[in-house]
Amino acid sequence: MKVLVLDSGKGGKVVYKYLESMSPGIDLIYTSDEKNMPYGERSKGEIVKLTKKMVRPFKGEFAVLAPACNTISTALIETGNLRRNIVDIITPTVQVLRRQNLRHLGVISTSFTHNSGIYSRMLGAISLPSRNLARLIEEDDLDGVRKELEVLIPPLIKRRVTRLILGCTHYELIDYIIRDMYPHLELLYPGKYQAEAVLRRLDRLKGAGHGFKRK
Repeated sequence: MKVLVLDSGKGGKVVYKYLESMSPGIDLIYTSDEKNMPYGERSKGEIVKLTKKMVRPFKGEFAVLAPACNTISTALIETGNLRRNIVDIITPTVQVLRRQNLRHLGVISTSFTHNSGIYSRMLGAISLPSRNLARLIEEDDLDGVRKELEVLIPPLIKRRVTRLILGCTHYELIDYIIRDMYPHLELLYPGKYQAEAVLRRLDRLKGAGHGFKRK
């Protein structure tokens, strides 16, 4: 059974790699839309339309669709476009963090995800947006990334945030920079939670376990 992993850019590759690591031999497809990224400043309608356009060439080729993008997942949730074969990134993140009953949560994300209030509403997380961080990561502008983080993170720390949700899969690509700059912050990875949820969905579809180990 194939899994289609998609994102507006290269951030979704972290979920692809999690899946490869957790379930070697898994049948994966990856697609992205660098031409129109970033999605974070677009409307719900635009995001859903562009996502459907990305999926269309692969229709009938996959059993599970994994939008490895908080912005796309938020838009699908808010417009009622989640389908049974879709494992979004928001839902498993909320489920995992609710079970852990964590406090002092913060989240950084795109403007779209932030403005939706989805993490604040569901987890009580203090949210701050970045219009530029995903683009800077896409362009490998690491100096720009550090400057953006210097603006983005300190206001959260002042509000007693000790655990930071990386609310855009692009941000998981630069977690080592965040850890270096703010070593006391515990980073939380929605991409990992989504990958685990994808494998659980495949288990149910196949009627057999993967036997993967959580890391």
